[in-house]
Order: sequence, then structure tokens, then C-alpha cells
Amino acid sequence: MSFDKESFFSKVALKREEIEIEGGSVWVRELTALEAAEFQARSTQAIDIDTKKFASGKLLVDLSVYVVTCGAQTADGEPLFAKADADRLRALGAPLLEKIADAILSLSGIGKRQKKADSPATESADSGTA
Repeated sequence: MSFDKESFFSKVALKREEIEIEGGSVWVRELTALEAAEFQARSTQAIDIDTKKFASGKLLVDLSVYVVTCGAQTADGEPLFAKADADRLRALGAPLLEKIADAILSLSGIGKRQKKADSPATESADSGTA
């Protein structure tokens, strides 16, 4: 079936899933094309090209904070965090921040572990089902 413009934009949605964290769960969504490009640009600044090592720990943490700020959502699909929450996110334990960021990057096809396309917990942002 070939989409026209309106049916394309009404049917194609960002993937999202609910992930379990200590004490509860968080909804995450894949990054938009612009957010993913910004992540890629920021990640090149965080790695020293000559030594292949991280240029700074702060830049690495800031990458995770950027990803979590972009992709963490409420169950209703609203942003869970704002840019103003960056300092509080930086103060989280590294495993928790990385778990949330890795889930977002995985949905976006960027992370260490990409989710299988047929994962039953994955849903479209506008479908309302898990």
C-alpha cells in the first residue's frame, strides 16, 4: 500500500516502550531524526579522535543526560524531564542513567543493544497499546 502524505504522517510514529527501573518503570521513545543527529554531533566532541578515548567524563555524562531528556516520557507521551532537570539527572547513579539512555538509543537504532523489531513491549507513540 502506498501512502499519501497525510496517511504517512498519521501512521508512522516514533517507537516507545516501558522499561523497568528500581521502584517502578519509565516510558521511553526513540529519538527524532534531529535529536539523533544532535546526539551523533555531540558524541564526536566527547571522543578524542586521535586517542579513541573519552575527551571528558562530563561530556560523556552530558550525552546521556541529553538522550534521557529527549526520550524519557510519561505514560501519556509527554516529556518526563526538561532541560532544567539536567543537574538532577547528572546526580543519578550511573547504572540508572545509562539504563534509560541505552533503552532510548536502542529504540533509535544507535545503542549498544538494538531491540528486536518484533519486541512485544514496543509500541508506536500514538497506538496506546503495549
